[in-house]
Amino acid sequence: RFLSASDAMRDALRNCLSGLQESHRELVRTRYSKGGSVKQIAEQEGRTADAVSAMLYRIKKLLLKCLQRRLASDLGGSHA
Repeated sequence: RFLSASDAMRDALRNCLSGLQESHRELVRTRYSKGGSVKQIAEQEGRTADAVSAMLYRIKKLLLKCLQRRLASDLGGSHA
């Protein structure tokens, strides 16, 4: 089956998210669900908004690296 670029990206993102620690996955899920905010998460977890923002930044960097590796691997593998 031929995957479109958006299908490949979605599959890679799903795979990368599943590789995160559960607490990191939950933080991303909460932040990007409808109505999720850094301030809300900070209040729920008893942390500062800056601490939550910093953690989300680090998680997004990890996800980006994972996505780049997976997509490069997928593209490289499709030429074989």
